[in-house]
Amino acid sequence: MSMDHGGPGVGPNNGVLQAFEPYLEWLAERLAERLEGRRGRMINQHDSELGPRRHREVVKRRIANGEGGAGQRGRNYLLTVEAIREELARKGGRGKAAPAPAGDDRGPPSGGSGAKSRARELGDFEREVMSGLRAVKDESR
Repeated sequence: MSMDHGGPGVGPNNGVLQAFEPYLEWLAERLAERLEGRRGRMINQHDSELGPRRHREVVKRRIANGEGGAGQRGRNYLLTVEAIREELARKGGRGKAAPAPAGDDRGPPSGGSGAKSRARELGDFEREVMSGLRAVKDESR
């Protein structure tokens, strides 16, 4: 196949790819951040072993004290798995479930709601992608 007569990069699809390029770059950066582990896996208050109320209190305290492992995005209060384990290990660290034994790297137990949590994670990811796409679109105007 010759590059000068209908080869790759020629035709109407090339314009579509160029239109999506800013979105693809943004998405690639976000995926790279996640893969590099700069922002470890974050758990929101609805999936936390601490329970929603205590989880929110812990996030607020950790942010105020600069303890790390906590963040907030909109109405989602986020903690890393490690931060949740630290909180469960603290005195009176009871939550919705029994704390995982020390050295257990499996993360918080799913309690049979793994499918629901996975669906929620996918929904959160989809919302992040769509809001990022809107932000890139707004910047390009």
